[in-house]
Amino acid sequence: MLVMPPGHVIADQLAFHQSIQAGLTHALNGGIVTLRIVLDRPTTGYGDIKVGENFGVEPVRKLKAFAEKPELEAAQTYVLSGNYL
Repeated sequence: MLVMPPGHVIADQLAFHQSIQAGLTHALNGGIVTLRIVLDRPTTGYGDIKVGENFGVEPVRKLKAFAEKPELEAAQTYVLSGNYL
């Protein structure tokens, strides 16, 4: 099952399709796959995912941690680290 909120614009459809294909194998084997965007600014209204090592197929990465609606200072740190989506 693929669940997506309404109102999103997918500018790079090829990259989107490649991301879906990369996660498909893991999903079919019982894994939970989430699609996220790279942070370009701090946000406090959404949760952020800290990514870990990859599964050997880019861009599929293991989830290392989840931060539920972080405070602004933490959100700013996440953006700068480049390790959060």
